[in-house]
Amino acid sequence: MQSIKKLVVIPLVLFIFLSGCTSAGSSESVVVPSIVGLKVSKAQEIILEKNLILQVVDSQYSDTVPIDCIISQNPAPDTSVKTGSIITAIISNGSSKIIVPDITGSTIEDAKTILSKNSLYISGIEEVESDIAVGTILFQEPESGTAISPNAGIKIKVSIGTFILVPDLTGKPLEEAKQIILTSGLVLYKVESISFEYSVPTGTVLYQYPMPGSKVKQGTQITLKVSK
Repeated sequence: MQSIKKLVVIPLVLFIFLSGCTSAGSSESVVVPSIVGLKVSKAQEIILEKNLILQVVDSQYSDTVPIDCIISQNPAPDTSVKTGSIITAIISNGSSKIIVPDITGSTIEDAKTILSKNSLYISGIEEVESDIAVGTILFQEPESGTAISPNAGIKIKVSIGTFILVPDLTGKPLEEAKQIILTSGLVLYKVESISFEYSVPTGTVLYQYPMPGSKVKQGTQITLKVSK
């Protein structure tokens, strides 16, 4: 009787042992969730809920996916994998574009410094008349806030101050010429009397410098030559 009991017990123990090994070696399958476009922290939560492991393997610039968000994943969403599997992801470093800074109101030298720090440069300068201080940047293209590629050029318009058209003073009496100069925003520098071969009244303006029609800055000095 004892020998029969032993024969019954041994197969039972073996069955339990084999059953335990089979159970331990199996694992459940799970469907991979989509984490593309999500912040890494949120993606981590979702992956953990599925008993999976998130592993960031690379980062890339992206003009469409915000910084620290998932660009792509592997395996793809809706793929069936074993629990405990690793889901690799590539995250965004943000846009490779540069936001153009505002350089209007700056001098050219200051603007060069600002643009250089942003990997940009001045590619063209147009001078325009303005009552704004000479050398001040009035306009820029592209405008500030525009997203552009690194090492791009910025075109600017710079004030060269205001100009006055020199009036024609020749043939006018000296006193009248003085009044015109004063009201024009110019300055009479010197008056020289000279002989003239033709008969003209004394004090008539025969020559002026700068010449009539010249563009000069306000306060420019004018020299006159009048008849003796």
